[in-house]
Amino acid sequence: MMDKKYPQEVDPRPKRRKSKDNPYKIYSIGIDTKTPQYFVEFNDVNGVSHTIEIEESLFNEFNSFELDDLSYLNESERHHTSMDSIETFSEDITEESALKRILSEELHAALPELTEVQRKRVILYYFYDYTYEQIAQLDGCTKMPVKRSIDDAIKKLRKLLI
Repeated sequence: MMDKKYPQEVDPRPKRRKSKDNPYKIYSIGIDTKTPQYFVEFNDVNGVSHTIEIEESLFNEFNSFELDDLSYLNESERHHTSMDSIETFSEDITEESALKRILSEELHAALPELTEVQRKRVILYYFYDYTYEQIAQLDGCTKMPVKRSIDDAIKKLRKLLI
């Protein structure tokens, strides 16, 4: 792991629009080499910037979240500009779907509060349908530490989201 300022030699990647509430930046270095490195940058509660090296699988999860966010932003923009009136908007968006979007945004904002291990395991379990056994095999442990880690993460997320 590392914690330093944003490296200057970041791999080129398409610039993406992001939600203003996105709490992190991801990037890679040496993507075309045998030893690429992946990083996440974020500000802590005191506003101090941190850069941490992460595993490729976690980088891919963050990348997937960014693409989902971009898809949501594009869909929201298309929907918003195609509306003729506020009545059309209320017909298209049900209370349930609005609540799901709010909860999804809150969950994305709360994920960085988990430890790196918890975050990775929660993402693999809930978003990629990995079993405890599969995650344990990836982490080189038994399934009980994985289950405890995910259970603890869910408790923490519940407290943060209430």
